[in-house]
Amino acid sequence: MFFDDAGGSPRGAASSATEVLTFQETFVLSAKFSIIWFLANALYNASLARTTVSSTNILSSTSGVFTLIASKFVLEETISLSKSFAVALCFAGIVVVTATDAKEDTVSGAATYGAIPTNSYHV
Repeated sequence: MFFDDAGGSPRGAASSATEVLTFQETFVLSAKFSIIWFLANALYNASLARTTVSSTNILSSTSGVFTLIASKFVLEETISLSKSFAVALCFAGIVVVTATDAKEDTVSGAATYGAIPTNSYHV
């Protein structure tokens, strides 16, 4: 999808190590990403008002799941057994800590929705 069929190099990528982006290209690219970064951080901070810091950080730790899914569909990577195991292990740790924190009755559904856009940015 993002790669040329013949060479396997990313479209728009520098064909050699000597080519670099111009200042204007760098500025436009960073401006696009800064909007996403700002929105993700605003939602992350909003989730802090609805739950504990530990719950918010745990929920934001789910980025590995989103990265695995996005790499499969966007970059068309294969999902290996080792990648799946690593993500499952991380997710199991998240579940354990979240379940422990849920006993304190501090986790809210709004915090989950605030952490999802943050994870999307980290992908």
